[in-house]
Amino acid sequence: MTSTNLKTMCCNIRIILILLLVALCNCYPTDTTSASVNCEYKCVQFEDCEGDVYLAERFETTEHVKYCNEAENTVCCQDEEPNRNISFSEKQCLAYSTIDGFCPTRLLISNSVTAVENEFPFMALIEVKNKSTDYTLVCGGALIDKMYVLTAAHCFDSTRNYPEYEIFVRLGAHKRTSSGTRYKAIETVHPDYSSDATADLSLLKLNMSVNILTNKVKPACIAQNSSSANGEYKVAGWGYVNKNQLADNLKTGWLVSVNITKCENLDVELNENRHICAKPHHKFGDVCENDSGGPLFTPYLNLANCLFEIYGVVSSGGNCNNNNSYTRHTRVSYYRDWIENVVWLKSNN
Repeated sequence: MTSTNLKTMCCNIRIILILLLVALCNCYPTDTTSASVNCEYKCVQFEDCEGDVYLAERFETTEHVKYCNEAENTVCCQDEEPNRNISFSEKQCLAYSTIDGFCPTRLLISNSVTAVENEFPFMALIEVKNKSTDYTLVCGGALIDKMYVLTAAHCFDSTRNYPEYEIFVRLGAHKRTSSGTRYKAIETVHPDYSSDATADLSLLKLNMSVNILTNKVKPACIAQNSSSANGEYKVAGWGYVNKNQLADNLKTGWLVSVNITKCENLDVELNENRHICAKPHHKFGDVCENDSGGPLFTPYLNLANCLFEIYGVVSSGGNCNNNNSYTRHTRVSYYRDWIENVVWLKSNN
């Protein structure tokens, strides 16, 4: 054998050994850190993550779980301190959970998936009234601070230019006609709002601060992310349950996000950054008239017994309770800066 052939053989052997080593590394990966799965929190054993365990038991599914390594049963756990910057509004909301008595020792949420009294203590029932009329339900909303409720701007299109109409907010309500505490409110409409549902948001400032140390009334958080982990959301309201009847009690349901093009039949300009398009989990059932302004929300994973996150605000929809109906929701994260500046005067801090 010549020296040239020997060198060639040695080179080929080295190449084969390198390929084998790469193959072995790929078969036995050692990097199960949060960075390898884009985990903003920490990877822990599933049974050590109270938020994930709670939701798995509550809804009898693990679809919400984000695994770091499924074979090792490690999950990206939001119970742990995040490896990211927390928004100003989230810091304000999380501060409530440190107040003695804010998070009860028992769960506010029942084991049922239907709305029970005080299951969603941030829900607001919004009414208008003038001197000659009774209180009239116009929309839903969500308490996000001791003195502010987030809702949809279009709820007041027919009354905004008539000073004789006043806005009222009922908190801690379950029955549509006879429960909760009523507060007078003043509207701040988003400066970019237009009738085509661009920036369809308003903030209602209450005439007095709310006691949030009761099981009936607690604020929700503005979601840090633009979408939930699995694209599923809760929705609630007192709107119509059929063509002629408003709900007597707070109703709730599950929606799932879909491609934004599904909302094209709503005859508005679509924008993935500013809108969420959603449909019912089941063939029928959706938000309906007078559910506008209500929140699209999920439990806050590491404080699921007392906090929720708001991802969207109900803006418009097709025919409620119709086959394959779709609704458009204003994506709250896009407007976070405006909300923070109005509610917490962030720009002045």
